[in-house]
Amino acid sequence: MNLVRKNDFIMGLVLIVFSVVLYLDLSELSENVKVFPQVILFVIIVNASLMMLKAFRGSNVEGGNERTFSKSVIILIALLFVYYCLISILGFYTSSLLFTLASYLLLKKNMEKSVIITGGIFSISFMVVVYIVFNLLLNLVTPKGLFF
Repeated sequence: MNLVRKNDFIMGLVLIVFSVVLYLDLSELSENVKVFPQVILFVIIVNASLMMLKAFRGSNVEGGNERTFSKSVIILIALLFVYYCLISILGFYTSSLLFTLASYLLLKKNMEKSVIITGGIFSISFMVVVYIVFNLLLNLVTPKGLFF
């Protein structure tokens, strides 16, 4: 079993164990509340099982020769950490807007003016939808900061 397939098998196993632990922890919730997490955990377990089966059978995986943690993945993880830190300072909506824009530009790998404008429009539109869903429809309280 080559390294990529071994890593897929181990990751599938970790996901299954993690999902089972979370599933057992759901017993404290009421029946109505735990239905959605149960469905999500079931989907994770099925996908992890398929990943393990594919790794065990030796099927070629797309992008199998690529490094697991590329430069973009490491930068995205760093962006997530900065986003987490900025939520309490700038607020949920401002931090989310900046994170969405930065992630968009990172994944596009292109800093042309049109890409930046498109990313800005996408980020603002996304945050308007999130605001409508979270605040107006669900009445959820989001972390406040300097701006929102």
